Amino acid sequence: MIQSLARAFKEQKQSLTQHHQDATSSEASSTTTSAGVPVLNPPALSPDSRQNKITVCGMELEGISISGQETCIIFPRAKVTFDIGRCPQRACFQQTVLLSHTHLDHVGGLPFHVCTREMLSLPASRVIVPQGCGAGVRRLVDVARELQNSPPLEFEVLELQAGDDHILTSGYLCRCFPTTHTIASQGYLLYSQRRKLKAELLGKSQEEIRELRLAGEDVTDTISVPEIAFTGDTSAEFLDGLLDPALEDALKARVLIMEMT
Repeated sequence: MIQSLARAFKEQKQSLTQHHQDATSSEASSTTTSAGVPVLNPPALSPDSRQNKITVCGMELEGISISGQETCIIFPRAKVTFDIGRCPQRACFQQTVLLSHTHLDHVGGLPFHVCTREMLSLPASRVIVPQGCGAGVRRLVDVARELQNSPPLEFEVLELQAGDDHILTSGYLCRCFPTTHTIASQGYLLYSQRRKLKAELLGKSQEEIRELRLAGEDVTDTISVPEIAFTGDTSAEFLDGLLDPALEDALKARVLIMEMT
């Protein structure tokens, strides 16, 4: 898994480097003069050129991560976005925003997410934030509402802390784990929920199992499988918390997305 992830992001880096070189070349060729003053007319970067889509371990991920500018990782299968950055267009169609922390490059696009979903008559945004960040996040959206003189916006803010669980509308179990940053922060781990025949019923015939089910007995156990984890900005010190069960599972996830501060 680690090798696949490293290869995917190496290819992404090469693509971005080539794009930068092309843009630089284009800037040089599009230099004009106005009253003897050089004027650069570089082509604007389209959203598609700034976002990247990759598939890792069968999971489609899309988004952008540029230090100090914006971070938004979209996981459409779970209908979530890890952080919101400047709110890329596709992020608007994911109902749940999992905020790792509230630095502007991770939260700045939230008002646009909330407003766009309301404008498109989509279910209200659901924003999960670290403990103590809820009031500030609400004020951020309220200021945007006030500036555009719009009626109150419907959206939900839920404060969670490390170890807390939340069932997403997509059916995934979301669990918070501790990270270390300059302000309140946390990571998120998503588990898929699977049903498995109880161990004591292995070897029983289908007819016997059917009779037990008809009699009202539960014949399966729910198995939680760690699928994808996101740290947000963090230092390596968060690894000191390896005794935390949620963090242990995060490091066992099929896909681990890390931003090292």
